[in-house]
Amino acid sequence: MDCLTLKPLTIPKMKEKTINFENLHLVEMENGYIAYILSYEPNLEWYYSNLASDGSYYFDIKNYQGEITKYSLEWKVIWTTKTS
Repeated sequence: MDCLTLKPLTIPKMKEKTINFENLHLVEMENGYIAYILSYEPNLEWYYSNLASDGSYYFDIKNYQGEITKYSLEWKVIWTTKTS
């Protein structure tokens, strides 16, 4: 039986208040796994237009508007759509 060891991730403190969420991606490869984090910072208009009347949130990547950053598990930026 193969084992996958996970280590805890530390989320850095943000200096300014933003709406964002992260997804941990584990991709199985022939010789093991690769892992990375995708961080989404949606535009406020897009975010509020995807809230349901009961307060739940609906995420649709097909019409997503905002920034995306890909991080290593050590929180080093691999790539980002941010220009600043």
